[in-house]
Order: sequence, then structure tokens, then C-alpha cells
Amino acid sequence: MCIGAAKSGTTSLFNILRQHPDIYSPSFKEPHFFDVDENYKKGLDWYESTYYKDCNKKISIDYTPSYFFNSKAPKRIFNAFGRDMKFVLILRNPIDRAYSHYLHSKRDEEESLTFLQAVAEEDKRLYQYSINNNNILSLRHSYYNQGLYGVMMERYLEYFSLENFFIIDFENEFIKNPKEVENKMIGCAAIILTG
Repeated sequence: MCIGAAKSGTTSLFNILRQHPDIYSPSFKEPHFFDVDENYKKGLDWYESTYYKDCNKKISIDYTPSYFFNSKAPKRIFNAFGRDMKFVLILRNPIDRAYSHYLHSKRDEEESLTFLQAVAEEDKRLYQYSINNNNILSLRHSYYNQGLYGVMMERYLEYFSLENFFIIDFENEFIKNPKEVENKMIGCAAIILTG
């Protein structure tokens, strides 16, 4: 699973990995099964039959970057697949990530505040969204909260070993040397395939 971080090159990495002959990816990049309560309530059979029914490869991937941010996702993933699940995590400078996220919301006409106003209002907004169980707006307006990597990683480490994570530095690896990252990812896929 590629669990994030959002706005850190996950779509580019998804497009690279889905070309590998031994990797199956659903045509829809982000199933949002483990982080959206309405989807999760439909059950694991629904998830597998909806996104992976045609899976004929040795490795299947789920690229939902918001899984890293969602507090329920780690336990749900653990309950579904156990402690051996492998994760890809791309970490970007949190300030650059937050601003890119903000620009995305502006582009989609989901943000009326300036960046500084949005960051100043973020905790109040997220609290209100949690009361109303509005996952979509929580994702759209969590600019700096989605950059609190340590907090999010701690939730995953309650269930999974750090060795289960392939962590990529967005600025120093993915941007400067994407071919090397691609080769490392293919190497990791080969390790998973051979056990």
C-alpha cells in the first residue's frame, strides 16, 4: 500500500509501478476503503470484489495517500491483512506539502481563505468536520495536519514494524533521481515476490 503522504508524488509513483508486469493496480488509484467509514462498512469482500476482482498478478497495490492521515486506517489494515503488509511512504517537506495541498483545494474551488488564514483556522475546521463526520472536508482542509508525519507514523508502528515501510524522500530522492527510486521500487517488488 502507498499510504502517503498526500501531495508528495504518489500519483507519479503509482503510474510508474502500475507498469511493472508483476504488479496489479485497480484502474481507480484511490479506493478509500480503509479511511472512509461508509466504504469500510461494506466489508473486505466488497473491497476485493470491487477493486481486485480481476487481479492476476503476484502483487496488488492500493494507492490511497489519505490512509497515512486517517487515524482508523492502521488498525483496519492490520485487521484485514495482518502485520506483514508492506507500505510505501513518500515524505515531502511539510511546508511545501501543505502549500501544494492548499493550491489543490484552491484550484478545485474548495478553499476561499488565504493560505495563512486557512492554516490559522485549520484546527477549528477539523474539529467541526469531525463532529459532523465530514471526511472529505477534513481531507481537503488539513494542510499542516497532514504534515505531522511523526504522529501519523506512531499510529502505524502500533501494528507494523518499521521494516515494513519503504520510505522515499520526495525532494532528495524522488525529484533529484526518479530513476533510482524506480529501480529501488522494482528491487523491493522482487524481494516481495521471492519472499
